[in-house]
Amino acid sequence: MSESGSVSQRLAQIAASVKKEGGTNDMPWDPKATSFPSRSNLPKIENAPDGAAWVWGSDDQLGRLNLLTPARVAAAAKLITDGDIVSLNLPLNVPAVPAFNRQAFQHTIKPLTPGLAYDDTYSLNTQSGTQWDGFRHISFIKTGQFYNGATGAHIDGAEANQHRCSIHHWSDHGIGGRGVLLDYWTYAQENGIKYDPYEYHAIPLSSLAACGKAQGIDIRPAAQGGDIQIGDILLIRSGFVSTYNSLGPSERAAGALRPHTHGPGDGMRWAGVSAEDEMVDWLHDSYFAAIAGDAPSFEAWPSRVVQKSTTTALDTIDSTMLTDPIFHGELTGEWRAPTNAVRRQACGDGNTAPSSPTTASESGIVEPYPYSAQASINTAVRRVVPQLYNHRIPNRNPAHPIRSMSIPEAESANADRMR
Repeated sequence: MSESGSVSQRLAQIAASVKKEGGTNDMPWDPKATSFPSRSNLPKIENAPDGAAWVWGSDDQLGRLNLLTPARVAAAAKLITDGDIVSLNLPLNVPAVPAFNRQAFQHTIKPLTPGLAYDDTYSLNTQSGTQWDGFRHISFIKTGQFYNGATGAHIDGAEANQHRCSIHHWSDHGIGGRGVLLDYWTYAQENGIKYDPYEYHAIPLSSLAACGKAQGIDIRPAAQGGDIQIGDILLIRSGFVSTYNSLGPSERAAGALRPHTHGPGDGMRWAGVSAEDEMVDWLHDSYFAAIAGDAPSFEAWPSRVVQKSTTTALDTIDSTMLTDPIFHGELTGEWRAPTNAVRRQACGDGNTAPSSPTTASESGIVEPYPYSAQASINTAVRRVVPQLYNHRIPNRNPAHPIRSMSIPEAESANADRMR
């Protein structure tokens, strides 16, 4: 952010404090406040990592979804002009071969009375396609803490608590608000920026700002004179889905099956946002309620630091990420902002980048998950016992093949369906 922008933001915070309006460091914070502290001015929280934004109460389960207040949601609803509905989810069986060593989706038809009645049986890793990264997904690696101090013992130990940091709280609350879609893929193509979404390509904040400008959006927070409002839902289209649809089954599988290890030898490569400090500050200070993208990883993978580091990939990435659930460990562990993946992170922590990105902006409302829920994030199927999904809720609009399909068959069927 520019120096003038930082000064303006600070003056706005001081003015709000003098008027006793807006943000405060008194705990817990009031989601209805009109301004909040910058990342550099976060309060120190006892027994929490530096930079943690566990500010909504010791028993909070929503993180920045708290920012989706009735007033903000109602204001977003007034922006709807066309009323078009755009699904941000990929079919449950896309991609047919998931990345990061995840299990592929399996769909079986179970005849109850042949010719008269049937049931469906699904088997999947909820990380394999469109989904939201929940607060239990990755901890702040340095301390092993999840949101609000939860630990692995609360998830799968003898004292496991299925309600602590579980994503079903998001489902109960719902996710609906004003969407801000940055179509970087189209911007890059129109401005001679060539890159392969299946390879490492870090998108810097300056490029997102230029993309926003081309779309008529000033991506600075409103407190700095920009268009980003507290509680907005950020969607970044980096081109994964478009590229996936252009490839054949063998090429898609080859990209997904590259060796994945937690360290410098990681063979996975994906385009995404840069993990630079400037990006972290922007994601934090914009106070997005949730963020999402259309790639297997929201941040460029592996991170720029991981490539030079001898420490584990997760440790390195976590040290460069935010602390409220934006960059996985920091985003989900420290800030607690829902992160959505399209494919596995489609265009909304449960979304797939729409072919006509402007529709989301015109609609004004983003309801990434059906009954509400990860920018990344998803389908009627998700409605099934959401409290049992510790990490994410599955996509909700599955394709319904009339029988189990092999990987090549599923790839072919979905290629036709998505054209």
